[in-house]
Amino acid sequence: ESITYAMGTAMILKRGGFAGLFRFANITGCVIPETFAGVGDLPVGANMTLGFPLPGDSMPAVYKSKTCIIWACNPAATRIPDAHFFWEARYNGTEVVAISPEFTPTAMHASKWVNPKPGTDAALALAMVYTIIADRSFDADYIREQSDLPFLVRTDNRRFLRGTDLGLADDTADQRFYFWDEATKAPVPAPGTGFNVPPPGQPVPESADGLSNIRGTIAMARLPDEPDSATSQFFINIQDNVPLNYRYLSAKDAGYCAFGNVTQGLRILDRISGMGTRTFGKHRDVPSEEIVIERMALSR
Repeated sequence: ESITYAMGTAMILKRGGFAGLFRFANITGCVIPETFAGVGDLPVGANMTLGFPLPGDSMPAVYKSKTCIIWACNPAATRIPDAHFFWEARYNGTEVVAISPEFTPTAMHASKWVNPKPGTDAALALAMVYTIIADRSFDADYIREQSDLPFLVRTDNRRFLRGTDLGLADDTADQRFYFWDEATKAPVPAPGTGFNVPPPGQPVPESADGLSNIRGTIAMARLPDEPDSATSQFFINIQDNVPLNYRYLSAKDAGYCAFGNVTQGLRILDRISGMGTRTFGKHRDVPSEEIVIERMALSR
């Protein structure tokens, strides 16, 4: 935790680097402070409704927009490297609307300037929402799929219906929400709910799943120096192989992921292990005679 990285506005607007940054942080375990912690300007409404504080695209998407509203910011003065997208979008037919009490440099270049009285922004926003609902100028399919508006709400306390309200007592019941299934005429769990958020830090590899490489276990084969190279090949341990267990997240100590056990037929494995082997190309310990497993059964 001696390494930290503060995202800041520059990283938020240029989202192309998000994936690389998050992968680096997960692998190294470095600490990234909450994006809006510096000035406390988290857009709570978007986070509560969509489950994500920054819905939308990166700054170049402004050029593809039909209408763009600039509100609570003044990019012509504070985001000069990105402000050109707004003005270039106007040449593409985009209507740029600036909302601010004063006539700012951004309002100067906008298609329209809306200047509410200071402190009346909330009333203006609620009026816009009312008009959108009254005119039904919203995308119902998008709202149904991407927002929490279809979630069922209790009439007694006006809170979302949760699994605990239905008598469920598992660890994730309090995080499980519901919507109404029109086909079955019953409440069903909403996708993406009902799970515990894992703690931050580097990911735990599958080789650390708790199953050791002991006699009779089946494990994924991989390249010796690449822990993430396992695909479709596997091997069966014919003896306890403690050195193959996970010890630490590194190429040397990541171990081999054991994912199952042989429940019957260990004596057949012993007979196979006693056969002669040879080197074939780059592969060592290849059976001298062809071995065919004619039947296997999966038991749960």
